[in-house]
Amino acid sequence: MIEQLHADTGVRGRLLTKCDESTLWMEVYDSVPDAGRFERALASALAAAEIERFIVPGSARKTECFVD
Repeated sequence: MIEQLHADTGVRGRLLTKCDESTLWMEVYDSVPDAGRFERALASALAAAEIERFIVPGSARKTECFVD
């Protein structure tokens, strides 16, 4: 999914895992030039990857956006 986003948007992502909670992952995408385009590409990549199959039952995927 991260590689597909890179191919589609030019934005390289990173996948992090919380050190004391291996089921908690965080994707980081730096320097996104067009947030709207990226969010649409992300939604498409998530659907194509069927990301819900990786989500622990009882939890949910959450998208947050931070700027510097």
